[in-house]
Amino acid sequence: TVRQDTSDVLGLVGNDYTIVQNRDVFSFFDQIVGDGRAIYETAGCLGKGGVLFITAKLPREIVIGNDGLIENYLVLCSSHDGSMAITAFFTPVRVVCQNTLNAAFNRNTNRVYIKHTQNVKERFVEAAHVMGIHSEYLDRLEAAFRLLYDQRVTDSDMKSIVTRAFL
Repeated sequence: TVRQDTSDVLGLVGNDYTIVQNRDVFSFFDQIVGDGRAIYETAGCLGKGGVLFITAKLPREIVIGNDGLIENYLVLCSSHDGSMAITAFFTPVRVVCQNTLNAAFNRNTNRVYIKHTQNVKERFVEAAHVMGIHSEYLDRLEAAFRLLYDQRVTDSDMKSIVTRAFL
């Protein structure tokens, strides 16, 4: 794949690879986010434009105790160099660069992948539906965090936990 504006080579892809323009990827992101349900925070291209990302802050935060605020983001990334499928996932990491993209991506296992193939736009609709179930996940996650927060651990408990972890 080659950028038309700079003639930079972005990557080598197979015959089945279908180019998906950035505007189409962002349109898909608009479908997931919906009207006013999230705030676009960051977007960028990495390298010579071979990888792109967009991050939206979700309106729901998890608050545990007085100081435990966990913000939630929806990230969409794609590539024009053949290195990744179009990928959408939820994360507490605000993506602003390659390092934070790696951190968010590597710590997340619940992702939606859409390969750069001929039926890519049809898969956008299906993926938008799947991403819509995230609020149920947040409910369960918040309940688990609250349960852990409410558990009191004595010094003896902590010593036992650390001993078991490192033996």
